[in-house]
Parts: sequence; structure tokens; C-alpha cells
Amino acid sequence: MGTNVNGTSKIHPPTKAETYALIARDTGLTRQQVAAVFDSLYSLARNHLVGDAACGRFAIPGLAKVHVVERAGTRPRRGVNPVTGESIVIPAKPARQTVKLQPLKPLRDLLEQPA
Repeated sequence: MGTNVNGTSKIHPPTKAETYALIARDTGLTRQQVAAVFDSLYSLARNHLVGDAACGRFAIPGLAKVHVVERAGTRPRRGVNPVTGESIVIPAKPARQTVKLQPLKPLRDLLEQPA
């Protein structure tokens, strides 16, 4: 079994606190400063993705492009309850906006490098 970034044998995705601590350790910033950077990144993304003056696109340098996409609504449709076999009507879903994330080349290239 491998080890995670903290040196323990259990491999799991890092929590928010662990991510902040790792970035703080690597950059020499405090955890509060790292949290402030993420808060600023969130504010920038929100301003670019949502609102009247938003362009609907935002890039996280070296990682991904984020953009807003329109999802079409669906009509009500008939279905079958798999437990009872009863015929049911699945309600319609309205048209909505969602976020799509496109990984950039440096992030995609990580998967192609030998381990």
C-alpha cells in the first residue's frame, strides 16, 4: 500500500484543512493567508461566472477553465417504479445553468507521466 502526502499509509483525498496546510508548508504562507487566497479565487470566479457583468468564463491558471453552460429542460415522462412495478410520471425539469470544467493541458499531462 502506498502513502499519502502526509506520510500515512491510508490514501484518501485531502480535506480542506489538509490542503491548506500542505499549500502553507510548500509556500511559506500561513494557513490564514492560504485561506484568503482561496477566498479571493472564489470571489473572482463568482464575479466572472454569475451576474449582469459576468462573461461566463473563468480560468484557474495551470489547472482548468470553468464556464457556464445552459442545460435544456426536460418534459414530464412516464416511468416504472422498479420496486413495485407501478407506472409513474417523472416530473419535468426546468432549463437551468450549470458549470462545466475543462482541464488544461498541464493537468491532463499529469496522467500521461509514468508513476
